[in-house]
Amino acid sequence: MGERSTGASATAAMDTASTNGQTVLDALSLSNVQADDGAVPDVASGGNDSYPWDHFDTAAYVRNNYEALRDDDREIIRHVGRHFCEHLGSSLRPARGIDVGTGPNLYPAMAMLPFCDELSLSEHSQSNVEWLEKQLHGRGGYGVNWNQFWDAYCDYPHYKGLMEGPRKALDDRAEVIKINIFDLPERHYDVGTMFFVAESCTSDRAEFETAVRNFFRLLRPGAPFAAAFMLGSKGYRVGDVLFPAVDVSEEDVRATLEPFASVHGPGTLDLRQIVTSAPLRKGYGGMLLALGTTRSTEVGPASTTSTVVDT
Repeated sequence: MGERSTGASATAAMDTASTNGQTVLDALSLSNVQADDGAVPDVASGGNDSYPWDHFDTAAYVRNNYEALRDDDREIIRHVGRHFCEHLGSSLRPARGIDVGTGPNLYPAMAMLPFCDELSLSEHSQSNVEWLEKQLHGRGGYGVNWNQFWDAYCDYPHYKGLMEGPRKALDDRAEVIKINIFDLPERHYDVGTMFFVAESCTSDRAEFETAVRNFFRLLRPGAPFAAAFMLGSKGYRVGDVLFPAVDVSEEDVRATLEPFASVHGPGTLDLRQIVTSAPLRKGYGGMLLALGTTRSTEVGPASTTSTVVDT
């Protein structure tokens, strides 16, 4: 799962509804199509289980988001790569990593690849799980469009020096786990990523907060993490279906992350607004990247640093 994409038409949505006969998909396709001016209208209310995740249009999502490396994604890669090199680059023990809600996006997993001998890609959508299996373990590995994402990490020596290369490393080290973010185990991983997931899997703010909490509870104390959020989103369409979002601000993200992230010394929670001159679509207010390390125990709110990054 993950929120970024728009595409397709109301006519295509009606065609989908007339052929598949699935009540939830029909309702979402027909009543929540994108407006003619490209703006995203209000999404249907409901929690995570109200949406047809198994019918996520993976091909459309990749086509609209990851055929080319955008400047905002490049900037995220630059900061995440540096963060993980600083916190994991000198470790003598290979880490166990997890990317939560991977969806059709490989670059968060790539960020952890040089440092992990075990890497879990957790995903709820069946269509995305099937795509991931082919990208990781199919003949020839992932598509050539992902080369540019890996190359962006190779500004750092830990990535450039990966002896077997990213395709073989992903095939050997990564596994896809079909699981909902609300059913994840606790305290199992040394490093983690979660990109455009917690705010993009529900329209229920309480579920957003639960998703963030579950992500952090996956990680051991002191684990470095990177998480990305779409700010001010009204929802996002993938193919013919409009999916939910919680409209979050930087202050919302800060307040939700503070109980779980370190606020003193190396690894202090750092929020970075990723600003681009070419927004991906209408209906959102930018991207926010959160970097840090986990606390040893959960506490109340604390202060963070905040940086605006222009690309």
